[in-house]
Amino acid sequence: GTSSKQQSNYNSSSSSISTQNLNKKVRRGQSKPVKDGGATGECRKIRASSGMNIRKVTQLLNKARGKAPPLKLNTALIKASALKSKNKASSKKSNTKAQSKKSALLPSKECGYKGKSATQYTTIAKNEDDLIKKFTAVKSYLKVLRDPKYKYFGAAKVGTQWTLSFGTD
Repeated sequence: GTSSKQQSNYNSSSSSISTQNLNKKVRRGQSKPVKDGGATGECRKIRASSGMNIRKVTQLLNKARGKAPPLKLNTALIKASALKSKNKASSKKSNTKAQSKKSALLPSKECGYKGKSATQYTTIAKNEDDLIKKFTAVKSYLKVLRDPKYKYFGAAKVGTQWTLSFGTD
């Protein structure tokens, strides 16, 4: 759906999740990201560089997915994650409000994402293991991770802000 309801029941002041419309594929062991459309606007200046050990993060997430098919890296979702982390780092806010689907969709589409929906999670973490530990500790995030409709993945770290993005077809 394209509802613009706000999600508001979060108990961590350093994490936020936003639902947005995004897209791309990821297979177990696949290290080359799948490319989407061209980037526009603010995203044109963002490189598809994760700033982290993306292979390790992908392996840990795929392990935590259980029976769901492995995620495929997506260049547009990596850029959307980098943009979100960059914006969070520069605003220095530990805001827990989720973006509406419409407001979260715009940056993802700017980065070339062509999928119908996506979710983003941003937090402060020490390293890749800490990021996954924080993410999988929240039931609602784990539910998204294990949902087979989410097939594509991107992640980025800017400063202390780490963002995970998951997308559907």
